[in-house]
Amino acid sequence: MVSHPKNAAGRQGKRIAAVATVGAVMCAGLVAMGSSAHAAGDFCFSVKKYKDGSAQITINPQHRSRITGVVQWQADPGTFPLWIKKGDTLRVNDADGDGYSIFGQVVHANGAPKYYRSGHTAGHKAPYSVIKSENLAEGRKLQLRACVTKGAKNIQCSPYYAIHA
Repeated sequence: MVSHPKNAAGRQGKRIAAVATVGAVMCAGLVAMGSSAHAAGDFCFSVKKYKDGSAQITINPQHRSRITGVVQWQADPGTFPLWIKKGDTLRVNDADGDGYSIFGQVVHANGAPKYYRSGHTAGHKAPYSVIKSENLAEGRKLQLRACVTKGAKNIQCSPYYAIHA
Protein backbone atom coordinates (compact mmCIF):
# COMPACT_ATOMS: atom_id res chain seq x y z
CA MET A 1 0.00 0.00 0.00
CA VAL A 2 1.42 3.38 -1.01
CA SER A 3 0.83 6.25 1.39
CA HIS A 4 -0.24 9.62 0.03
CA PRO A 5 2.39 12.35 0.81
CA LYS A 6 -0.27 14.53 2.45
CA ASN A 7 -1.16 11.68 4.83
CA ALA A 8 2.53 11.05 5.58
CA ALA A 9 3.05 14.72 6.43
CA GLY A 10 0.01 14.64 8.74
CA ARG A 11 1.30 11.53 10.52
CA GLN A 12 4.76 13.11 10.91
CA GLY A 13 3.22 16.24 12.43
CA LYS A 14 1.22 14.08 14.85
CA ARG A 15 4.39 12.16 15.80
CA ILE A 16 6.28 15.40 16.51
CA ALA A 17 3.37 16.69 18.59
CA ALA A 18 3.21 13.40 20.53
CA VAL A 19 6.94 13.50 21.30
CA ALA A 20 6.63 17.13 22.40
CA THR A 21 3.67 16.33 24.65
CA VAL A 22 5.53 13.45 26.27
CA GLY A 23 8.54 15.76 26.74
CA ALA A 24 6.38 18.41 28.39
CA VAL A 25 4.78 15.87 30.73
CA MET A 26 8.19 14.40 31.60
CA CYS A 27 9.54 17.92 32.16
CA ALA A 28 6.64 18.73 34.51
CA GLY A 29 7.21 15.43 36.32
CA LEU A 30 10.90 16.15 36.80
CA VAL A 31 10.07 19.56 38.24
CA ALA A 32 7.48 18.05 40.58
CA MET A 33 9.97 15.39 41.73
CA GLY A 34 12.76 17.94 42.12
CA SER A 35 15.15 16.28 39.69
CA SER A 36 18.63 17.77 39.99
CA ALA A 37 19.25 17.18 36.30
CA HIS A 38 16.88 20.00 35.35
CA ALA A 39 16.49 21.96 38.58
CA ALA A 40 19.07 24.63 37.70
CA GLY A 41 17.66 25.54 34.29
CA ASP A 42 14.41 26.80 32.89
CA PHE A 43 14.15 24.28 30.02
CA CYS A 44 13.79 20.53 29.59
CA PHE A 45 15.32 18.61 26.71
CA SER A 46 13.75 15.34 25.57
CA VAL A 47 15.30 13.20 22.86
CA LYS A 48 13.87 10.68 20.44
CA LYS A 49 16.39 8.51 18.61
CA TYR A 50 15.78 6.55 15.43
CA LYS A 51 17.36 3.29 14.21
CA ASP A 52 19.01 4.99 11.21
CA GLY A 53 21.09 7.34 13.44
CA SER A 54 18.66 10.26 13.29
CA ALA A 55 17.48 12.06 16.44
CA GLN A 56 15.13 14.80 17.55
CA ILE A 57 15.68 16.98 20.64
CA THR A 58 12.54 18.79 21.77
CA ILE A 59 12.95 21.82 24.05
CA ASN A 60 10.16 22.70 26.48
CA PRO A 61 10.04 25.37 29.18
CA GLN A 62 9.67 23.76 32.59
CA HIS A 63 6.48 25.58 33.54
CA ARG A 64 4.64 25.55 30.19
CA SER A 65 3.56 22.72 27.94
CA ARG A 66 4.24 24.39 24.59
CA ILE A 67 7.37 23.71 22.53
CA THR A 68 10.15 26.32 22.53
CA GLY A 69 12.16 24.62 19.80
CA VAL A 70 13.31 21.44 18.09
CA VAL A 71 16.73 20.31 16.86
CA GLN A 72 16.69 17.39 14.42
CA TRP A 73 19.40 15.34 12.75
CA GLN A 74 18.32 13.31 9.75
CA ALA A 75 20.90 10.63 8.90
CA ASP A 76 18.99 9.10 5.98
CA PRO A 77 16.38 10.51 3.62
CA GLY A 78 12.80 10.06 4.79
CA THR A 79 13.19 10.00 8.58
CA PHE A 80 11.40 13.34 8.81
CA PRO A 81 9.55 13.43 5.46
CA LEU A 82 7.65 16.54 6.43
CA TRP A 83 10.60 18.88 5.97
CA ILE A 84 13.45 17.49 3.84
CA LYS A 85 14.28 14.63 1.53
CA LYS A 86 18.09 14.58 1.99
CA GLY A 87 20.17 12.71 4.54
CA ASP A 88 22.93 14.15 6.77
CA THR A 89 20.79 17.18 7.53
CA LEU A 90 20.52 19.37 10.62
CA ARG A 91 17.29 21.29 11.23
CA VAL A 92 17.06 23.89 14.00
CA ASN A 93 13.59 25.27 14.69
CA ASP A 94 12.50 28.10 16.98
CA ALA A 95 8.78 27.57 17.51
CA ASP A 96 8.05 30.20 20.14
CA GLY A 97 8.39 33.99 19.93
CA ASP A 98 9.56 34.17 23.55
CA GLY A 99 12.76 36.19 23.03
CA TYR A 100 15.03 33.12 23.07
CA SER A 101 16.67 31.54 20.04
CA ILE A 102 17.68 27.92 19.39
CA PHE A 103 21.18 26.70 18.49
CA GLY A 104 21.88 23.17 17.27
CA GLN A 105 25.22 21.55 16.57
CA VAL A 106 26.62 18.30 15.23
CA VAL A 107 30.20 17.48 16.29
CA HIS A 108 32.69 14.63 16.08
CA ALA A 109 31.85 11.83 18.50
CA ASN A 110 35.46 11.64 19.72
CA GLY A 111 35.32 15.13 21.22
CA ALA A 112 37.43 16.81 18.54
CA PRO A 113 36.62 20.51 18.33
CA LYS A 114 35.65 20.49 14.64
CA TYR A 115 31.95 21.06 14.04
CA TYR A 116 30.40 19.30 11.11
CA ARG A 117 27.32 21.47 11.15
CA SER A 118 25.58 24.07 13.26
CA GLY A 119 22.52 26.24 12.91
CA HIS A 120 21.17 29.18 14.91
CA THR A 121 17.80 30.92 14.72
CA ALA A 122 19.10 34.17 16.29
CA GLY A 123 18.02 37.32 14.51
CA HIS A 124 14.88 35.77 13.02
CA LYS A 125 11.28 36.05 14.16
CA ALA A 126 9.73 32.75 15.33
CA PRO A 127 8.56 30.48 13.97
CA TYR A 128 11.78 30.03 12.00
CA SER A 129 13.90 27.07 10.85
CA VAL A 130 17.49 26.72 9.68
CA ILE A 131 18.32 23.68 7.54
CA LYS A 132 21.90 22.65 6.73
CA SER A 133 22.68 19.60 4.63
CA GLU A 134 25.86 17.99 3.34
CA ASN A 135 26.71 14.37 2.53
CA LEU A 136 28.94 12.67 5.13
CA ALA A 137 30.53 9.21 5.08
CA GLU A 138 27.94 6.59 6.06
CA GLY A 139 28.21 5.38 9.64
CA ARG A 140 30.37 8.30 10.82
CA LYS A 141 29.88 8.68 14.58
CA LEU A 142 28.68 12.11 15.63
CA GLN A 143 27.00 13.91 18.52
CA LEU A 144 23.98 16.23 18.54
CA ARG A 145 23.28 19.01 21.03
CA ALA A 146 20.62 21.71 21.40
CA CYS A 147 21.00 25.03 23.23
CA VAL A 148 18.62 27.82 24.19
CA THR A 149 20.31 31.19 23.72
CA LYS A 150 19.56 34.84 24.36
CA GLY A 151 21.75 37.24 22.41
CA ALA A 152 25.24 35.71 22.27
CA LYS A 153 24.83 33.83 25.58
CA ASN A 154 23.95 30.13 25.99
CA ILE A 155 21.17 30.01 28.58
CA GLN A 156 20.96 26.21 28.79
CA CYS A 157 22.18 23.28 26.66
CA SER A 158 21.20 19.65 26.38
CA PRO A 159 23.72 16.87 26.83
CA TYR A 160 25.39 15.56 23.67
CA TYR A 161 23.47 12.64 22.17
CA ALA A 162 25.11 9.96 20.00
CA ILE A 163 24.02 9.99 16.35
CA HIS A 164 25.63 8.91 13.08
CA ALA A 165 25.64 9.79 9.41
